[in-house]
Amino acid sequence: MNNIEANNTEDKKVNTQSKRWLVWLVGVLSVVLIVGVCVGVVAWVHAGKQADCHSSSSLYSRAWSGFEKVKVHADETAQVVTSPEQVKNADTFTTFMSVYKKQPSRLKLSDCVIAWQDTFTASTHRVDKAQADLVAYTRELDKALNAVVKSKSEKDVDNAKNMVQSKLDEMNSLLASSDGQVADNSTRDNLQNTINAVKNALNDKNATVESLKKVVEPVQAAIDQVNASMQAKKDADAQAAAAQAAQAQAQAQAQSRSGSRSYSGGGTRSYSAPRSNSGNTGGNTSGGSSSSGSDFDWRSALANIPPGSCEAQGTCQYIIG
Repeated sequence: MNNIEANNTEDKKVNTQSKRWLVWLVGVLSVVLIVGVCVGVVAWVHAGKQADCHSSSSLYSRAWSGFEKVKVHADETAQVVTSPEQVKNADTFTTFMSVYKKQPSRLKLSDCVIAWQDTFTASTHRVDKAQADLVAYTRELDKALNAVVKSKSEKDVDNAKNMVQSKLDEMNSLLASSDGQVADNSTRDNLQNTINAVKNALNDKNATVESLKKVVEPVQAAIDQVNASMQAKKDADAQAAAAQAAQAQAQAQAQSRSGSRSYSGGGTRSYSAPRSNSGNTGGNTSGGSSSSGSDFDWRSALANIPPGSCEAQGTCQYIIG
C-alpha cells in the first residue's frame, strides 16, 4: 500500500508540473499572439495612415491644378476689366475683384513618410481641409469670373449696338434727303437694302459684337455711293444751268445787237419823205407844220425803212462796231 501511495504521489507531482508547463506555454503563446496582433494592428493602421496621406495629397494636387486653370483666366480678365464702367452690371466687377484678391497660396505637402511612433497621431486633417477650402474657393472664383465676363460681353454688345444705331440713323437721314437728288437711283436701293440688314441685326436677340461688326462693314460704302451720286447730280445740274445761262446770254446779246443796225455794202439809201396834200397824215408833230409848209410822219417813215443787205443775210453782227 505504501508503494501504491508513493506512486500516486509521484504521479500527482508529475501532473502538477505538466500543468504548470502547459499554463506557462499557453501564457507565452498568448503573449506572443497578443503582441503579434498588436503589431499587426499597428502595421495596418500605419499603412492606412500612409494611404490616407497619399490620397489626401493627390486630391489636393488635383484641386490645385483645377484652381490654376481658373486662375489663368481670372488673371487675364483682371488685366482687361479694370473698371466697373466696362461692364453692364457694376456689382459683378466689385464681386469679382473681391474674390480675386483672396487667392490662396499653395500648401506644402509632406512626403507621407510616417514614423511608427506617430502611427496613431498622424492626421490628414490639415490637407483635407485645405483641399476642401481650395475647391470651394475655385468654385467661387469661377462663378464671379463668369459673371463679370458675361457682364462685359453684354456691355460690349450694347456699345456695338449704339454704334450701329448711329450708322442706321445716318443712313435713314441720307435716304430721306437723297430722294430725287441722285444721278443713279440704284445707289439708294442699295442703301435701303443695307438699312434693312442693319435693322435685322439690331433686332436679333442673339446678336454679338462680331455679328454687329460684320453687318456694319458695307454701311460706309453704301453711304459713300449715295453721296457720290448726289454730287454727280449736282455737278450735272450745275453744268446744265451754266449752259442754259450761256445760251440765254447769247440770245440777249444777239437781240441787243439786232437793235443797233449798221448799213454798209448796200449803198446809202435816201428816202423822200412822203408829202401830204391835206395836213398831218400820221400823227401830231411837235411843231405843227414844217418850214416848207408840209407835215411829215417820221415814225411811219422809220417803221417802213426796208432792210439792208446785211439784215437780210444775217451778217450785221460782223459789220457793227
